[in-house]
Amino acid sequence: MEFVRGFLAPLQLEQYAAVFVENGYDEPDTVKDIEEGDLDTMQITAADHRSLILAAVAKLAGREGALEPMLPPRPAEPLPARPAEPLPPRP
Repeated sequence: MEFVRGFLAPLQLEQYAAVFVENGYDEPDTVKDIEEGDLDTMQITAADHRSLILAAVAKLAGREGALEPMLPPRPAEPLPARPAEPLPPRP
């Protein structure tokens, strides 16, 4: 369980530690083989959580860059405020 907690902690996904262990993913050799179907079996459905886990698994297995986390895009930076143009004088 300690390995799994240490694996999930940097992802801030420690809530899945028990389900990993219950499904036999408790050592580096088993965790590095996790695939999308395994996440389905463990009922990990949040897309951002799945992406983070699969990217960390790829890194653990030495396949860094094979799968980048697919997090939602960050909101665009607001445009700088434009000074208001003066209104024409009233007649």
